[in-house]
Amino acid sequence: MSSDKKDNFFNNKKLKKLGKKFSDYFDIIYRVFKAFFGFIVLILIVVAFLGGGAALGYFASLVEDISEPTHVEMETQINDYNRKSTLFYVDNSKISDLRTDLIRSPVELENISPLVLDAIIATEDRNFSIHKGIVPKALVRAAAQELLSAQSVTGGSTLTQQLIKQQILSSEVTHSRKAIEILYALHLENNFDKEEILEAYMNVSPFGRNNLGQNIAGVEEGAQGLFGVSASEVNLPQAAYLAGLPQSPISYSPYTQQGDIKEDLSSGINRQHEVLYSMFQEGYINKEDYEAARDYDIVADFLKKSDEDEKNPSHSYEYDLVESEGRSILINLMLEEDGITNEQLADNPDLKEDYFEKADFEMRNNGYKIYSTLDPTLHRAIQQRVTETQDQFGSTQTMSYTDDDGETQTIEYPTQVAGTLTENTTGKVLAFVGGRDYEYSEFNIAFNSRRSSGSVIKPLMTYGPALAEHFITPATVIPDTELIVPDGTSGTHSISNVGRTTNDWRDARYWLQMSQNIPNTKIYLGMLEKNINPAKYIRAMGIGPEAISDDDFSYPSASLGGFNSGPTATELAGAYAAIGNKGVFNEPYVIEKIENGEGEVVFEHEPNPTRVWSETTNYLLYDMLRDVTTQGTGRASSQYLNFNADLASKTGTTNETVDVWYAGVTPGVSLVTWMGYDNQKLSLQNFGGLTPAQRNIRNWSNIMNVVYNLKPDLLKVNDRMNPPDDNSIVSESVLASTGMKSGKVSLPNNRTVQISGSTKTEIFDRDNVPGTTTYDFSIGAKSSELNSFWNNHSNSQKKESNKKEEKKKEKDKKEDEKKKEKEEKKKESETDKKEEKEKEKEEKNNSDDDDKADDSEEKEDKEDEGDSEENNSDSEDDE
Repeated sequence: MSSDKKDNFFNNKKLKKLGKKFSDYFDIIYRVFKAFFGFIVLILIVVAFLGGGAALGYFASLVEDISEPTHVEMETQINDYNRKSTLFYVDNSKISDLRTDLIRSPVELENISPLVLDAIIATEDRNFSIHKGIVPKALVRAAAQELLSAQSVTGGSTLTQQLIKQQILSSEVTHSRKAIEILYALHLENNFDKEEILEAYMNVSPFGRNNLGQNIAGVEEGAQGLFGVSASEVNLPQAAYLAGLPQSPISYSPYTQQGDIKEDLSSGINRQHEVLYSMFQEGYINKEDYEAARDYDIVADFLKKSDEDEKNPSHSYEYDLVESEGRSILINLMLEEDGITNEQLADNPDLKEDYFEKADFEMRNNGYKIYSTLDPTLHRAIQQRVTETQDQFGSTQTMSYTDDDGETQTIEYPTQVAGTLTENTTGKVLAFVGGRDYEYSEFNIAFNSRRSSGSVIKPLMTYGPALAEHFITPATVIPDTELIVPDGTSGTHSISNVGRTTNDWRDARYWLQMSQNIPNTKIYLGMLEKNINPAKYIRAMGIGPEAISDDDFSYPSASLGGFNSGPTATELAGAYAAIGNKGVFNEPYVIEKIENGEGEVVFEHEPNPTRVWSETTNYLLYDMLRDVTTQGTGRASSQYLNFNADLASKTGTTNETVDVWYAGVTPGVSLVTWMGYDNQKLSLQNFGGLTPAQRNIRNWSNIMNVVYNLKPDLLKVNDRMNPPDDNSIVSESVLASTGMKSGKVSLPNNRTVQISGSTKTEIFDRDNVPGTTTYDFSIGAKSSELNSFWNNHSNSQKKESNKKEEKKKEKDKKEDEKKKEKEEKKKESETDKKEEKEKEKEEKNNSDDDDKADDSEEKEDKEDEGDSEENNSDSEDDE
C-alpha cells in the first residue's frame, strides 16, 4: 500500500467514526454487564491477575469497613467547597475579598461556557457522558500495577473519581484509598446526574493563581483571575488554557506568587495546545478552529497588575479592622451556641485559640458577607488628607541601641497620628485614622493602642460625675492652691498644673476651661471622700477595666488620666459621643450585619443605648465644654475650622508631652484625635511654630473640614444642644466670690458675718441651686485657707464698711453743704424777694403819690376850669 493511500486510510473519517463507535459500544456493553454484576467485574479482573479467592479476599479487606454515604451526606460533601468571603462598606461597596489560601466563586453550570466544558471533558474524561463513574481500561491498568506491587497507584481517574478525591477522600495515592474511590464513584453516579457532577467538578478544581498572586479554585475565579471575564464569556483559546490548569495548576499558571507574569510561559502554553488538540481529536472543534486557537496570542489576554492592584485593598487599616471585628463576632456566636462560658475560656487558654481558628476558617472559606459602618467617601478622603499633611505632624526622632553583636543600631520614629469619628445617636464608626501610613506600620492605633489620656478624661472622670451627683455646680469655687497627695506607696507628691499654681479662687467652669490640674484633683478627692465612685459613669460610657482598672479609681492621678493602661481613641470617641447625645451612650461599633454563604443573616447589630447621667447634667457639662472651645485650651480650633458649629471640646496632654489628645463633639458626631510616637519614651516637641497640642488640634480640624465639605449634615452644624424641655435648667444670680448666694454666714468662732458682693448669673440644675453661702463653701480648701478667706472677707467688710461710712459722711457732708447752700440761696432768694417787694411797694407808693399829685393837679385844673367857665358865663351873661 502506498504511503498516500496509507495516510488516506488512517485519516478516513468514516473509519475513525466506525472505530470510535466500536470503542464506545464496547464500553457501553461492559458498563451494562457491570451494572448487573456490580463489583464482580472488578473482582474477576483482579482474579485474572492474582487468582481466585486471594484477590477476592484482598479487595474485600480494602473496603470491608467502608459504608456507603447517604445521598444527603454525599451531596453535602461534593458541594462543600470554599467560597470567597467579602467585606463591605456601609454603602455596600466592596472593601475587599477576604484573604484566604484559596479563593473561589461558585457558578451554576448554565453560566459556564460550553467551550470550557468541552475542553475539560475532551482533556480529562472523554467518556464522561457514558461511563458510570469508572472506566474499565483504567481499572485494568490499576490492577496491573497492584500485580506488580507498585508502591503507588496512578492515572486514569474519571472526573467523578477526581471529584471524590478532592471533596471526600484524602489526596494520598494508596491501594485502599483507590478502592474506596472506585466504590464512592459508583455510588455518586448512581445518585446524581451528570450535570450535577460536572458542575461540582468545575467549582472545586484548582486553577492556579490570579494576577494578585492569590490561589484560586473554580472556573469562574480562573476566568476572572486570568482574563478578567466571566466563565460564560471566554473564547476558545482562553477556554483551552483554563481546561489545562487543573492537572498541574501552579506549574501551568501564568503568574508568580507575587502576581507577576512568569518569564517562561512555555509549559502553560504547551498544555493549552494539548487541550486544543484533544478537542479537535474528539470532534469538538474543526481543524480551522484548532489552528486559529493554537496560533492565538494568549499571553496578550493575561491580566497585568494595575496601580489599583498594587494598592491591594486587603492591605489596609479598614480591611484589617472589619476582618478582625467580624471574626470576633463569629467567635462569640460559636461560643454561645456551644454554651462555652468566660470561666471555661479563662481556665483553658487553648480553647479560645481553637475557636479563633474555627471562626477564622469559617469566615474566610464559606462565602460570608460582612457589612461595616465605614463610609467609603469619608474614610478615603480623611486618609488622603492625613497623607497630604504628614509633614505638619512633627519631627522624626531617632533612638539607638546596641544589638547582640555589639553593633549600634538606630531606629527612626516619625510622629504618629490616630483618630476615630463616631455618630452620636448610634455609635457607628463612620471613619478612622489607624496611623499616619499603613505601609509604615499596620498597627491600628485608633482601636488597639492604649495610652494615658491626660486631661481629656477630666469631663468623664471628674466634672461629669461631680455634676451628676450634685457635688458641684458650674459656679462652685475651688482654690488653685498647693495640693499634696499620697503617691500610692508610702510617700507623697504634689499635684501640679501645666503652668504655675495661681492661688486663685475661681469656679469649676473656669478651671475646666483652663484645664487646671489642682482644682480638678480637689474635686475628685472630694468625691472619693463622699464615697462617690466615678467608676459607674466610666463603665456606663463603655470604658472597661482593660483601659482603667478598678484599682485605678482610688488614686488621685486617675482624674488626670494617669493609668497603667488607658482608653483607646475609639473608646474616648464613644464616651464623648454620649455627651453629644444628651447623656446616652451607644457603644462604638463597626459591623452592621453578617450573612453566611447561604445568604442567612447570622448577625445584625442591635442598639443598646445606656443613659450615663441625666439630660440636665449633660447639658451643664456640654455648656462648660463650649467655653473650652471658645475661651480655653481648645480655642485654636477656630483658626482652622472652615465652618461654625455648636462645638464642645477638651484637650489632653500626658506627662513629658508623650501624648496629646483632642476630643470634640457637635450635636451630630464625635471625633477624638491623638498624636505621639510609637515609642512611648519619646516626647513631642514644638514644631513649625506650634505646640504639640496646637498641631493635634489642627489635624483634628483638618479631618472635620473634610467631613463638613463632603457630608455637612452629619455634623448637624445648624443644630444646637438645647436645655431639656422639662425646665430643669434654671438661671440664678450668685456671688462671684463664693458661687453661692449672699446672706449671714456662721463662722467657727461663733461669729456671724454678712456676706455680699458682686454677683454673676450662672445656669444650674433646678434641684441643685446654691443656697446661702456657707463657711466651707469651697471644695478642697484647707481650714487655714478658709480662715484666711473669711478673715480677709471680714477685713474687707470692715474696709468696705469704713469706706461706706466715709462715703456716707462725705455724702452727708455734701448733702449738708448742699442744704446749707440751698438755705442760703433760699435766704438770698427771700431777701431778694423782700427787697423786690419793698422796691415794688416803694415804686407803688411812688406811683400812688404821683397819682395823687396828678389827681390834685387834675382837680385844680378842673377847679380852674370851673372858675373860668363861671367867669365866661358871667362874661356871657354880661354880654
